[in-house]
Amino acid sequence: MMEGQAGGTLSVSRRFSHSAEDVFDAWVDPRIAARWLFRSPGGEPGELRIDARRGGGFSITELRDGEGWEHCGEYLEFERPTLLKFTFWLARFLEQYGKAIVTVEISPLEDGGCELRLTQENTPAEYIEPSTKGWNTLLGNLDTALQN
Repeated sequence: MMEGQAGGTLSVSRRFSHSAEDVFDAWVDPRIAARWLFRSPGGEPGELRIDARRGGGFSITELRDGEGWEHCGEYLEFERPTLLKFTFWLARFLEQYGKAIVTVEISPLEDGGCELRLTQENTPAEYIEPSTKGWNTLLGNLDTALQN
């Protein structure tokens, strides 16, 4: 599926005991992102580049069984600490599936924590369920990274 074609949408949400600023920064600060973003069990960190600004982008590579899996994106909206919107694709599948659009909305809560809602659009139907599971796992990893 190429960019612009209709795809499915998935949404996940999670509450964090950390501030909206801390949660937002974990997405764009390379030192924190390296600990959780696009990390799977058994994967090893590879190259990581983040240009944290509207119009900037990211490239995060994870090594799985000796193969590099490069996760890429371009920041479309960047409003710290409440909104991060970016294109998202796996380099090896770009031609086949195109780019998804990911929106991360972070709402501060009265107790000092926050709630994060992530929506991914333009997702191939067969990847909605595994992508939902993957994002939920990554948000759990984010929570752990913020505890350390």
